Amino acid sequence: SFGGGCINDTIIHLATSLNSNLAPSVTIRWAQGDRAELLKELRRGMKLSSILVATPIMVLCGLGMEFYGLWTPSLDARSLTVLSFLACMSFIPMAGPQALYNIFTASNKLKVNSLSFLITGLLNVALVYLLLVSGSRYGIFIIAGVSAVLAILRSFAVTLPYTAHILHLKWYEFYKDAGISTLCCALVLGIVWAGKTLIPVQGWATLVLVAVLTAAVSVVAELFLILSAEERRALRSLLLSKFAGR
Repeated sequence: SFGGGCINDTIIHLATSLNSNLAPSVTIRWAQGDRAELLKELRRGMKLSSILVATPIMVLCGLGMEFYGLWTPSLDARSLTVLSFLACMSFIPMAGPQALYNIFTASNKLKVNSLSFLITGLLNVALVYLLLVSGSRYGIFIIAGVSAVLAILRSFAVTLPYTAHILHLKWYEFYKDAGISTLCCALVLGIVWAGKTLIPVQGWATLVLVAVLTAAVSVVAELFLILSAEERRALRSLLLSKFAGR
């Protein structure tokens, strides 16, 4: 549906914007040769990205049936919810670690990552074609699902270990950050399910109420579970300085 597509596009745009905002500081740290500060900057950025991207994704998925039931009552809300989930699925483990793409640019080592995108793109076309030709009745789900699965495989097979290699770290260094991202998504989904159980969605007003309340509770919970006290202080100082600047 148009509404669901707009929300999916907004989430993807949010993720891209967060990644882009981290790029200048990563490039500066790389140029300075301060690997300890670079890793610290990356970790802070990945945690914040995990929180800010995981929350809207899982609120959408958790309330998908209710949202599509109200937005497009003549269509299959379950199918639309599944499609929305598949469209955003690759961000579940990579909401935070997507920030690592900045390392490829900062280090001017783009070939491996670019080739991995090319290869998975070709695989995507080939697999979708074979599955559709075989007569599968899940055509639109195959297109979205294959793309998402290949994106996750590319991230785990190339992005995470290769970034660690560039930074002279153990190859598995960033897998725990993918775990944090996944944990954020699971936490938000659990909060959304609890929220709509306590406040049954019966119309747009209750849908918006549940979405806002669960998103707010999720962000607060993630800030305390994912960020350290030092990182929360740094975030508070940053926000205060931003508002003071205005």
